[in-house]
Amino acid sequence: YVTHDQGEAFYVGDRVAILGLGSLIQFGTPDEIYRNPNRADVAAFVGASNRVDGKLGRAGLVFETRELGKIPLAAPVAGSAEGDAAVLLTRPESMSLHAPDGRLPSAKVIDRVLVGASDEYTLELSGGLQWRARTDVRLRQFGIGDAVGLGIAAEGILVYASKQ
Repeated sequence: YVTHDQGEAFYVGDRVAILGLGSLIQFGTPDEIYRNPNRADVAAFVGASNRVDGKLGRAGLVFETRELGKIPLAAPVAGSAEGDAAVLLTRPESMSLHAPDGRLPSAKVIDRVLVGASDEYTLELSGGLQWRARTDVRLRQFGIGDAVGLGIAAEGILVYASKQ
């Protein structure tokens, strides 16, 4: 079955193939592709994601960027070395919002919309970069203009070498 609607493909498919320019980019279950995309462009294609460019530090175990500071990584980025340019992506549902405490990267809430059981936030990081966060409505709510600390679930951090 061929479709250009990724939602439909993930809904009806037991296995999904991502094609680009006539080549197979990734093949797997919808869950595998969503949670472990093999490239940054696949991650951006299969769902909402936040993106920031930076570089790898400390033997490739830290992602460094002006907007977020230093983010520890669970493992080095394959095929990369310390100092290499990289890109970090994270899904809105992998974000958590907290009262600012100086330990977490910070942002300002510029919009909040109730969407079913979730609050959808638009956040502004330093330098004007905008990210989205999706939190459970039962958690603390923040208002427009509030400063927040950004938590990112370790399993929700996707980092790729920029040369991809």
